Amino acid sequence: MDSFAFGALRYLITFFAFVPILLWREGVGAFSTGGHGKRIAVAGAIGLSGSTVLVFLGLTYTRAESAAIILALQPGMTALAHWAIHRRRPPNSTLICLAVALVGVTMVITRGGAVLVDQAAFRWSELGGNVLVLMGSMAWVTYVVTAAPLSHWSAARLSTLTTAWAAGVLCAVWLIAWLLGLSSVPVDLGAEDSMRMLYVSLLGAMLAILWWNEGVKRIGPLNAALFGYLMPVFAFALRALEGAVFSAAELSGAALVVVSLAANNLIERRRRA
Repeated sequence: MDSFAFGALRYLITFFAFVPILLWREGVGAFSTGGHGKRIAVAGAIGLSGSTVLVFLGLTYTRAESAAIILALQPGMTALAHWAIHRRRPPNSTLICLAVALVGVTMVITRGGAVLVDQAAFRWSELGGNVLVLMGSMAWVTYVVTAAPLSHWSAARLSTLTTAWAAGVLCAVWLIAWLLGLSSVPVDLGAEDSMRMLYVSLLGAMLAILWWNEGVKRIGPLNAALFGYLMPVFAFALRALEGAVFSAAELSGAALVVVSLAANNLIERRRRA
């Protein structure tokens, strides 16, 4: 299944799974945007749908470990977003840690610089995939920044309303892609593929969004960001189990990313204490 059809079907399933939960817990009134319609629209249409399409499209061209390393930069990107929007310059420690993390990301996606000196190892498609994943990360940062002022809402309400926009936009994107011959109608899904779709929809999207919003509400974005640093660790571990072999430069780069961003989180925690 192509990324356009995948994203649309995934979020349609997710939205229709959210609806009865919100109705049961809070009633029909909870479907009101409460004067925050524009914020909900941006969070869902750009944040959720943008991250879904861009990241999964990027994964068709780049490696999973490269994508995971780029996605781990989201906390640092959030700090830069706040700087741009609210004119709050991050501390020097944050900028230094982010610079070190960028060095680590470069080491991973260039395989320790090998693709820069070996033309046979360099692929424009992989570079394009990395750019798409980076843009998808920026879209998710848009969701985090835009939805933050609605943390007083329940996680179910915030998740349902933003997912509604994501499902609508992704369906519109799929329709355009289908008309242009870039996508197809997923009508021939077998039992195994259907189960996988339910898994990535109900666990990979529905519970992920719901638990993320609830987690941020309970422990705050700073503590929640710590779990994002585990993404490269899991990605490299799973790829190793699949038989992938990594160079010392790639492993060193991944370690740089995780350590520098985790260090920034701990410094921020101490500074706010």
